[in-house]
Amino acid sequence: MPVFDHIAIIYNPNSTGDAPRMAKRLATQIDHAKETIGTEATLTPTERMGHAIELSRKLSLKHKRPLIVSVSGDGGYNEVVNGAMQAKETSNKARPVVAVVGAGNANDHRRVMRDRPLIELIKAGEPREFDLIHLDARTKGFKTERYAHSYIGFGITPEVGNELNKREKSLWSEISMILHTYRKYAPFHIKQDGDERLLDNLVFANINEMAKIIKLDEKNTVHDDKFEVIELDHRSKLHMFGTLIKAALFGFKNPPSYSAYAFEVLDALPVQCDGEIEKLPAHSRVTITSRHAAIESLF
Repeated sequence: MPVFDHIAIIYNPNSTGDAPRMAKRLATQIDHAKETIGTEATLTPTERMGHAIELSRKLSLKHKRPLIVSVSGDGGYNEVVNGAMQAKETSNKARPVVAVVGAGNANDHRRVMRDRPLIELIKAGEPREFDLIHLDARTKGFKTERYAHSYIGFGITPEVGNELNKREKSLWSEISMILHTYRKYAPFHIKQDGDERLLDNLVFANINEMAKIIKLDEKNTVHDDKFEVIELDHRSKLHMFGTLIKAALFGFKNPPSYSAYAFEVLDALPVQCDGEIEKLPAHSRVTITSRHAAIESLF
């Protein structure tokens, strides 16, 4: 009996990268291995931003055991994960499995989590659970919730992500992006346990690399019901630049781990979830929690 009763490959047909070609290649590989896998693949193109959330949710509710593959970068995969989680929160019968073929710029999750070709894992048919990070932010007249498979960041992190989304894929563009962001970023205020703090960066990490170049905790794991927190108090820009270089070369060593972390943003502030950026209003109360074994994937 097939492990999956449906395999959907979600991709952006208007991508300037390799997503359309890679999606079709995976569909062909699955078709050639149909006797082993027992299920054909359906190419499912997106039509607009956020469409992958809707597609993933509907597929998760329609089929008993679907495999939903995102051929995208970290942001596109974030949409697929959130759609699957919305389905799981709607129905306890929803049992989606998600996976990603890295077709973006950083591809952090794909690079850190998997070193085998996805087609081999589909043939093996052995999904594994992993933790997610959950963001809940709310203030008067505003509420947002989102899951992250890799990291959530405030401060310089969303600035880096925003610049990365604007630029061509090349080593020079990434170096240029970091220098550009370093020159223009601004610190931000939060309130935590009654005390105000001025920070340059605040990252909640589920994996140990970000934007290909910043190394987090090498011991970071997606199975421990915790996330690592990298807090950078405000310092001079020269000090911050040195910190980024050190992080790229050696990583942030032994950051603290939490299962929950709460604070209030005192200014309107962008937040990045796996490359997807949203702006939070001033005085939003933010709660970050680990969701243990929240979803299944192939890695």
